[in-house]
Amino acid sequence: MTGDRPKKWVHWLPLAAWWYNTSFHSSIRTTPYKVVYGQPPPTPIPYKALSSSIEIVDKSLQHREATVKMLKEHLHNAQHRMKTQADKKRSEREFAVGDLVFVKLRPYKQTSLKSHCIYKLMPRFFGPFKVLQRVGAIAYKLELPERTRIHLVFHVSQLKKKTGSSSCAPYLPTTFTAQGHVILKPETVLDRCLVKRNNKPITQVLVKWYNAPSEESSWENLYDLQARFPNFSP
Repeated sequence: MTGDRPKKWVHWLPLAAWWYNTSFHSSIRTTPYKVVYGQPPPTPIPYKALSSSIEIVDKSLQHREATVKMLKEHLHNAQHRMKTQADKKRSEREFAVGDLVFVKLRPYKQTSLKSHCIYKLMPRFFGPFKVLQRVGAIAYKLELPERTRIHLVFHVSQLKKKTGSSSCAPYLPTTFTAQGHVILKPETVLDRCLVKRNNKPITQVLVKWYNAPSEESSWENLYDLQARFPNFSP
């Protein structure tokens, strides 16, 4: 927008700010101008060439109209580019009653150790579970185990249709944080060993987590484990 005149970009800021603040925002369902002042923004009257008898005023207003038009075009193109990039990661999904689907959940474990980056490789899908009902256009109600203490309705983006003989974790975790992450509680200690950290011996234990299969057991520092779970006796 200011490629030809890079030193003039500061003169365009007021018009850009005005256009942004008086445009409808889908996130707040209104314009920032109305949020601040409590009324719709005034609509500027388009200027027609030669409407003013003063030459310098006529040129100034014509330049303003051309600038506003160019700003709208560039901002529209920017929005289109962002939408195109976002749509590349989206896919149309639709399920029928009786279909088997996997549910996406993100396992979460409180830890301060940097060496446990493998947690992000833990399974995120559980199931399959049967679709009982379609709720609206983008949500589905699933048939979950009775012991599950979560809501039965999920957004379509959290579901994936079961195809072939593929399978994920057959169980569904029951403990969640306020953000909806699965909390993995220690169930038992499978093994223990001594390791050296900063020239000091530290006891580590191989923990079997309550909401995870045995193959996802992990080594934890015994002191940190007891600090996070004081009621757990290894």
